[in-house]
Amino acid sequence: GHGAYRASDGGVFYGVEAGSALIHAAQDSLAQGSTWLLGYSMGARLALSFAAAFPKRVDGLVLVGGRPGVARPQERRERVKLDEQWAHLIESAGVEAFLDKWQAQSLIGTQERIASHHLEAMQARRRGHVGVGWARSLRAFGTGVMPELWSQLAAIKCRVALVVGEEDQKFRAIAEQMNSALTLSEVVVIPGEVGHAAHLEEPAGCAREICRIFD
Repeated sequence: GHGAYRASDGGVFYGVEAGSALIHAAQDSLAQGSTWLLGYSMGARLALSFAAAFPKRVDGLVLVGGRPGVARPQERRERVKLDEQWAHLIESAGVEAFLDKWQAQSLIGTQERIASHHLEAMQARRRGHVGVGWARSLRAFGTGVMPELWSQLAAIKCRVALVVGEEDQKFRAIAEQMNSALTLSEVVVIPGEVGHAAHLEEPAGCAREICRIFD
């Protein structure tokens, strides 16, 4: 539902199955039976979901600010309700009103540190969106809706790098929990004034760590 992605229906084309189909298609087009997957936030959730469902298709994962869903049913229901509120805001008030509130969250607010030329380009892309894809994505693959993967982490045998910014306390705690459950993993903390979008807030440091992982 982001960027130039367009589909006419809100369900099947925007959930984990649709995302997994796109990864399959990309691998096939590259003639790669298996690959490393790198994803940020929702992309990290998709990469992890793909690895759990298709282990032979994944050699390793680099997850920036990722999580395996929400384990507790009550918290899942609360998150679904919150994501529905965000989706309704997009549809009723438009992209500008949504972004004003979305970007004011403490988790997202640290993105103001992104280098100005990248930040301006990112903001232009965001504000140029129609918004319907975001709303459909929230409903089909929000954190509360996605399949809960905590119980499947031990079965994921590929190498996993859990990348988090030093100041992203929420996702650092999640990464440590994931690290305890995974078989072959490490937590990679990007130091300094770095929040949730570590790859954008400190791209050089994040790139060095990713290169080290592949070395």
